[in-house]
Amino acid sequence: MIKVLLINPPWVTPKGYENKLVVPYPLGISYVAAFLEKNGIEVKILDVLAEDFENKSVLPDGSVRFGLSDKKVLEYVGNFNPDVIGITCLFTTQSKAMHMLVNLLKKNFPKIPIIVGGIHVSSCPEETMANENIDFVVRGEGEITAMELLNVLKNKTDVSKVKGVYYRKNGEVKYTGDRLLNMKLDSFPSPAYHLLNMEKYFEAGRKGKGSREGVSNDKWVSVITSRGYPFECFFCSIRNIYGQVWRPRSPENVLEEIENLVNQYGISHFLFEDDNLTFDTKRAKKIFNGILKMGLKITWETPNGIRADKIDDELIEIMKKSGCVSLTIGIESGDQEFLLNTVKKKLKLQDVVRATKMITSHDIAVNGFFILGMPGETGETMKKTISFARKLARMGLYPEFNIATPLPATEMYEMAKDRGLLLREPEPFDIMLICGNPLIKIDGYTPEQLVALRRKAILFCLIDMLVFNPRAFLSREKTRNMINPLHVAKKVLSIVYRR
Repeated sequence: MIKVLLINPPWVTPKGYENKLVVPYPLGISYVAAFLEKNGIEVKILDVLAEDFENKSVLPDGSVRFGLSDKKVLEYVGNFNPDVIGITCLFTTQSKAMHMLVNLLKKNFPKIPIIVGGIHVSSCPEETMANENIDFVVRGEGEITAMELLNVLKNKTDVSKVKGVYYRKNGEVKYTGDRLLNMKLDSFPSPAYHLLNMEKYFEAGRKGKGSREGVSNDKWVSVITSRGYPFECFFCSIRNIYGQVWRPRSPENVLEEIENLVNQYGISHFLFEDDNLTFDTKRAKKIFNGILKMGLKITWETPNGIRADKIDDELIEIMKKSGCVSLTIGIESGDQEFLLNTVKKKLKLQDVVRATKMITSHDIAVNGFFILGMPGETGETMKKTISFARKLARMGLYPEFNIATPLPATEMYEMAKDRGLLLREPEPFDIMLICGNPLIKIDGYTPEQLVALRRKAILFCLIDMLVFNPRAFLSREKTRNMINPLHVAKKVLSIVYRR
């Protein structure tokens, strides 16, 4: 029987950003592992980050690495002695960590084939294959492709017949072509949570390293109930792996997974990581009504955001009753024309106002994603965005401002490049520093002025929130701390100490 080891790499961050560390669930390789097990493959998962997320080391270039030491990683691989190694790279920010791990493993286990996949790899497959220590890239969803590729490696047959694979032939990189999307997600088993050290993720949550603020005191988990991004937003990279067709799991399938997680692991807080959880409002109502009927005492939130035009008052009420504590809305811009014609987000701002009123009326925390400094922006468009954000802040919405970062293989990147607006080519860490490292040229603004504008926008919004909606302001730990003298003093001392 062929043995496969799937690895989530360590986390590497620029010095000074260590406090930004999070320990996400590696759902991608967990789905692949479950599918391989279902098909008779012996598989293990090694999450290098989660297993020792407090282990910190400084790399020669000054960046900081978190996770199991290289020595322990090599010991684990040697003890398991896999026939094939698969490595995920979910975030572009972690592509450096992925390549470091690949090089380490190939140096010590040169005969073991290495396969890599994930959102970053699917966005930049040829760039990834430039590392000659990588034998194969799986582009797009990995379950079926990985299974077929393993059969090819086992039987030594022709890899060109497996769709979705980059490989080498006579020193040249070849691609087998895109794989058709699986439209029946219920055919995939739930992620192989049993192959993860769940206590490590719970510990990370207790220590404030969970994916969102709501998980600190809970046994938490991430769940995906649908795949695909059926819109045309020019900043989106998720289509590179999940496609542009929205594909849902059935409510029954989702509820079975939720119930199992509650019963097996005592999960009390769920992060629905979908990009379109409420795209089908009838389906969403069935899921949340199901949680109520099953008597599951859980809380949940949507960190990736939902669309403001895909909710109604009945749905919000059901959400609240089923345990929803926080919703995030993708807004991006407060300039309606710019939002429609440049960002290509087919969303009416009046729907955002309506949704914010509904959500806050049911006593659910609401956040909003905004972006400043996108290609084609002007001082006027950004002024409208800040003004709109302030309006929502007065209603109780917490604004999250990011500076536009052109992700690889997105229309935003291509637009910025074609118009000569890139200040330089994006590097992996740039996407981590979305709050302070502008890469796009904006008329009338230096990068430093754009960063200052973001800070000013946040300050004005928070003042508006405190003055006009103090209840919403004080209901959140991160805003309460802003006016807590003890917290402020500690913050000042930590800054002075670092200097």
